[in-house]
Amino acid sequence: MLDWIKIYAVTCACVIPAYLLIRRPWRFGKENRGRELALSAFVIYFAGLLSVTLHGEYGLSPLEMLKGGIERLKTQYAINFIPFKMTVLFFRNFELDTFMVNIISNVLVFVPFGFFLPFLWKKNQRFLRTFLFCFLLTLSIETVQLFIGRTVDIDDIILNFIGGASGALLFKLLNSKTEWAGKFSV
Repeated sequence: MLDWIKIYAVTCACVIPAYLLIRRPWRFGKENRGRELALSAFVIYFAGLLSVTLHGEYGLSPLEMLKGGIERLKTQYAINFIPFKMTVLFFRNFELDTFMVNIISNVLVFVPFGFFLPFLWKKNQRFLRTFLFCFLLTLSIETVQLFIGRTVDIDDIILNFIGGASGALLFKLLNSKTEWAGKFSV
C-alpha cells in the first residue's frame, strides 16, 4: 500500500506544477475560483488514479506487449472473468490489509471520479451518462492492465463501478439538498 501512496505522491508532485503552468487558474477571477479549485483537485486526483492503476511493465515494444496480452488471454494467466470469485476469497480468507487494498480501496478510489463528473460538468448530471463513463474508465484500465503485466479481474471492474456510481449518487444526494453544484458546473 505504501508503494502505491509513493507513486501517487510523485505523480501529484509532477502534475501540480504542470497543471498550474498550463491552466493558470488564477486568471479566471474570484467568481470562478471555486470551480477552478475543484477542477484542479479533479485533475490531480485523476492523474494519480491513472498512475497507480496503470503502473506496470512498459519495457517491451508495443508489439511484444500485444503478444503478451494475447498469450495471457489464451492461458488465462493472472486473469479472472468469474464475477465475485476473488471478492468471496478475500472474505473467506480475511486479512485486514488484503481486504483494504483489494476490496475497500477498489471502491473508494473511484468515488471521486463519480462525484466530480456531475459536479464539474452539467451534461454529466444525467446519471446514466456518468455511470457509463465510470464503467468505461474501469474497463479501459483493466484492459490496459492485461498488456502491462498486471492482474486483470472482473471484480475490480465491478468494485470500481460501484465506487464511481456511489460518488455520483453522493453528488445527487448533496445537490438535491442544497443546489450548490450550479456554481461549479459548466
